[in-house]
This record gives sequence, structure tokens and C-alpha cells, in this order.
Amino acid sequence: MNLDAMIREATGDESTLKEIVKLHGDASYRTYLRAVMDDGRTFILMQMPAGKASASEEITNLSGTHEELPFINVARFLDGRGIRVPKIYKYFDAEHVMVLEDMGDNLMAKNVEGASDDIRRNWYRRAIDLLVLLQARTEGRERSECVALNRSFDPTLLNWEFDHFLEYGVGERLGKKMTPADHEIFTRETRNISSKIGKLPYGFTHRDFQSRNIIIMNNDLCIIDFQDALLGPQVYDLVALLRDSYVASSQPLLCVTIAAEGIATMKL
Repeated sequence: MNLDAMIREATGDESTLKEIVKLHGDASYRTYLRAVMDDGRTFILMQMPAGKASASEEITNLSGTHEELPFINVARFLDGRGIRVPKIYKYFDAEHVMVLEDMGDNLMAKNVEGASDDIRRNWYRRAIDLLVLLQARTEGRERSECVALNRSFDPTLLNWEFDHFLEYGVGERLGKKMTPADHEIFTRETRNISSKIGKLPYGFTHRDFQSRNIIIMNNDLCIIDFQDALLGPQVYDLVALLRDSYVASSQPLLCVTIAAEGIATMKL
């Protein structure tokens, strides 16, 4: 089935596909396309690679059997809790293509990069409010309701994250190779950190709650890229938000202030 036919079947839109625009998908095996119809409507097409998952997803612990795609499962769960996520029109299993609502390109990242302290503080406070809402509305839910509640940041995954950083963040990006002695220290200290993290209070964790995964639409904050959600330390998403991989913070004191406010709010 071609894309034109898939969009018509999924959405009921009778217009003709006019243009396909490839979107930047960051570090993902998935490919994102914007379908522009001749009546002006737009949809997002997410191409899922057949039988290929991220390395971290492959080693993530999972209780029970879950045949449904995590993206679909988590999206339905969050939507049911009143968290704004893209509408899924249909997933075409044979073609590995999902037709999604187009929420636009107004990423939070675009609104905070290079912005004044007041503007940045406003958006980060709103993002923290959304995170508090997300945690409150997912707390105490039955595990059967969502795949994210059946997998967690266990020591295997936490240590994989550290080793991934060593391999790509230090090895490939910086071109540095650790001596055996330094590697021994790295392993000992990171395993100690993983052990301490595992003792923190856990809850629903987006896992990539950052400014490029929050879209501002009609002044509402909407979440995308949530398919890897799992149970993790309750502070994980807050740290991910304020130590953003994509927005360079030139105001450390501002971030510390917002973080303190966020932690206080999350404890209420």
C-alpha cells in the first residue's frame, strides 16, 4: 500500500498527498516524515524499522508478555490520564508505518535557546508542572495498564548506560582510550552509583523528558518520544529536563533555582 492510500485509510482524508518532508529524528532508528496534503492538512508518518530496536531497549527488563508496540501502548495510557500526546490514526503492521497527528514544530527547545531568564524560567516551570502532573496521574496504576509499569531501570540497564557513555561519549567522541587502571576505577564507581540509584523512590519515567520532546501547541505542552518509558527514579526526568542534551545553559544559577523549585513541587 502506498503512503497516499495509507493516509486516506487512516484519517478519512480524501485529499491527495502533495509532498513528503523528512524530519530530523535525532538518535533513533525510526524515520519521521511530514505528509502535506493538497488541502493543506498535514500528518506525521513514523517509519518503524522491521525487527530492530535500540540496544538499551533490547536489554531492558520486562515482566510478562506485551505484544503491542510500546509507542501505541504508552500513548493510550498517557492519553487516558489526560496527558497530551499525538493522536495515533493507524499503524500499518505490514509496512511498519504509523500515521500520527501533526503537532507542528514549535519545540520547547526553540523557545528557551538563547531566551531571556524570564522566558526560560517560564517554560521550564511549565515543563516541571507537566512533569508533576505526569507523575501524579500515573502513580498507583495497575501494571497491566501500561508496558512502562512492567520494566524498570535495573542495575543491568543503568550500567549499560554508563558503559554506553564510556564507549561513545569518551571513546568515539573524544577519541580517548582508558588505561586498564582507569577503566577499573570507572567500573567500580559507576556500579556503586547504580546501586545507590536503585534505592531511590521509583515512578513512571519518560526517560527522555527534554526540550526537544516537548511540543508547544495552542499554548499547551505536549509530550512526544515516550515509547521507552519505564519505572525509574522519580528525579530522573527532572534532571533530564534541566541538564538538557540539546540546550546549552549559560545560567547555571537559574537552573539550580528552577531545580530547587521543581523538587519542592514534586514533593507536594
